[in-house]
Amino acid sequence: MAYLFQAEDKFGNNFNLERFIGKVVFFDTWATWCGPCINHRPKVLKFAEKYRNNDEVEILLISVDSSKDKWLSFLDKENQEFGKNLFIENGMRTEFGDNYNIKSIPRYILIGKDGKIINSNINEPSLAVENEIENALREK
Repeated sequence: MAYLFQAEDKFGNNFNLERFIGKVVFFDTWATWCGPCINHRPKVLKFAEKYRNNDEVEILLISVDSSKDKWLSFLDKENQEFGKNLFIENGMRTEFGDNYNIKSIPRYILIGKDGKIINSNINEPSLAVENEIENALREK
């Protein structure tokens, strides 16, 4: 089962994964200082744009930065509104990081509607991942 973590959005609102049980959830664990994370980010944002009007899918972009200010500054410069941008301070060294075994980033995880992890070892956003999302949407 997926670990039901809490995070914060860019407006300071509390977020809880539990709200999204019943949906397919793809999340990207990243940080502003991570080169591969930034290189893959356009692909993640394309997923977020593709599924933005699909109420059965949530794309979460979870920053594990140590500085909320750096994260907010990055988001302001990026100026994208697709997906849910979330922040878990030093997230790799929290219960979130422990429960998802996040030892390096970027880390991509797909959770099914039933709250179970479908894939926690995704190398990068790709057509194969998109197919996994589509298959998960067909599950009851």
